[in-house]
Amino acid sequence: MNITLDFTKLKKILLREQLHKLIAELITDGDILSQLAESDDWTVKKSVVDNINTPKEVLSKLADDENIYVKEAVALNVNTPDGALTRLANDNQQRLIILAVASNTGSSPTLLTMLSKKEDTDIKSKVARNTSTPEEVLRKLADDESWYVRESVAHNKATPKDILTKLSNDEFLKVKIAVASNTSTPEKTLKKLLNDDNDSVSSAVMWNPSAEKLFSK
Repeated sequence: MNITLDFTKLKKILLREQLHKLIAELITDGDILSQLAESDDWTVKKSVVDNINTPKEVLSKLADDENIYVKEAVALNVNTPDGALTRLANDNQQRLIILAVASNTGSSPTLLTMLSKKEDTDIKSKVARNTSTPEEVLRKLADDESWYVRESVAHNKATPKDILTKLSNDEFLKVKIAVASNTSTPEKTLKKLLNDDNDSVSSAVMWNPSAEKLFSK
């Protein structure tokens, strides 16, 4: 099917937000999305990337786009092929892109493991919050020297329960608060944190939906 769209006219009629919604949410035809991906307008290409119906080969091609915002959108898309995400993760000139790959739940375990070994605390923190990160990586990051990374592990609902219990004894307050807020934290640990000396910790437990049963007994 050969369909052509005059986006020069459309852009004059629609606001930028409306145009993005049209491309990112309402177009489902892969041929049209492939055509739009050839646009010279980076905002159009980014809207294509944001569409869940965009073909993987188009996402892979746009991973090499010159515009950083288009590449970031590709790095965040869970449908982006592993090969494209790996290329983006190895682009050491674009830290923003690496951070996006590290937070993408579609990133492979191998890729997340590789990123967890970076010296960059922010990158490790993104990996630590990613629910697709392998258990063995989360266990290692739970012992990271940076409280910021440990806090991210404590926030992750995929973190093993025994690690959450361990982090509930962390010396840094924000780590304990993260454990108290995590709906995956074991009941026994939540009960202990409910009686913590710090009001911020006990308050976090009270706002945790998983702690409701503590108050019904």
